[in-house]
Amino acid sequence: MDKTKQLYKLDVDINVSSPSEIEDIIRAVVGCIQQNANIVEFHNPLKLIEDLEELGVAETFDGNIAESYLKFVSNGNLISDPVIKKYGIPRELSYTYFYEGIDWLSPTVVYQYASIDVVEKLLVADLFYLKSTADVSFHPYEPYFYADLKDEIPLMWTTMKGFVFFINDKLKIELELFIDKEIVLVDQEKEFIHSPEVDKFIIKIGVNN
Repeated sequence: MDKTKQLYKLDVDINVSSPSEIEDIIRAVVGCIQQNANIVEFHNPLKLIEDLEELGVAETFDGNIAESYLKFVSNGNLISDPVIKKYGIPRELSYTYFYEGIDWLSPTVVYQYASIDVVEKLLVADLFYLKSTADVSFHPYEPYFYADLKDEIPLMWTTMKGFVFFINDKLKIELELFIDKEIVLVDQEKEFIHSPEVDKFIIKIGVNN
């Protein structure tokens, strides 16, 4: 792990900021960070039966969300996945589990793309996770920006409150100059913000897909 990097954040209040202000902030942040990020991963948490309905899996749901999804993509239905519909076949498809409470896990599909292939579509189509609180019909595919394939912690990811960065002082200053906003060091003793390091299980994209 690069010891020169620290966790920073940029909060965005969606209840105060207008949609156009949010879009401007997102575009400015990505405009700066994409010069350093070669990989974008989308994390699609499958928490509810509605998530499976959107995927088209609900009719064959067998009581296990992750297994239902794996059966779904192995039966020639990969292109029906809404993330893949929007961004194309990923360079790597996998799944993982995130803790979503004290004693249960949320299965999450992870789609990995070269950032150059998806960043324009991402900005036009999603405007990240921030719109989901204002529009319940919006399905949040959480984007994570990595500098390199070997990195365990992303350069940047989103939360319901804004952006989190794991960057060095040089990139912090560049971002602040580029977006004209202060990026604040995360107080890890008071704020429960953790890096999304996960164990990923590869889903083989075979001839059936």
